[in-house]
Amino acid sequence: MNTCCVENQCYDEYQRIANYTKALLDDNLALFDAIEKALVSSFDDLVKERHVCAVMKSIANLL
Repeated sequence: MNTCCVENQCYDEYQRIANYTKALLDDNLALFDAIEKALVSSFDDLVKERHVCAVMKSIANLL
């Protein structure tokens, strides 16, 4: 994420974020909003619009 977080031993952190994003999408939240909310749940106020856009770009590159 490059959010200046200290590396920790949370090896499932990104899987948790992905699962939460999917749950939010299942609740009909828009993609940008779901990604943002899921990232904020882990990284708090360190999340900026550019982080959400980077995730969306990464997803788009997979399609």
